[in-house]
Amino acid sequence: MASPNFYAAVYAIIRNEAGEILFSQRKNTEFMNGKYQLPAGHMDGNESMVTAMARELKEELDINVQESDIRTAHISHRIFPDREYFSIYLEVLNFTGTPTINEPEKCGNIRYFDL
Repeated sequence: MASPNFYAAVYAIIRNEAGEILFSQRKNTEFMNGKYQLPAGHMDGNESMVTAMARELKEELDINVQESDIRTAHISHRIFPDREYFSIYLEVLNFTGTPTINEPEKCGNIRYFDL
């Protein structure tokens, strides 16, 4: 039996006052460049999913989120020929700061969308 090769990523569901959801546009990532996705990032070892989410949001959008303001919304499991992926969708209930592109080399735009 082969050893599993797991990856885990966290995705932020951030709503504005109108209920629209924040998306970021991928850039220079070698995967789906130009497409919009929820702000996201991979989990590092030895960190919880809420710690990872708070870290990623500070790194990518320069906003501060308390771990107590993050709730699990959905978890998906995808199997590829070379790896398995766990995607964890987390709702951000409150944050401080204004979302800003903090990694312009990887993000072309941020925008709220009405779903």
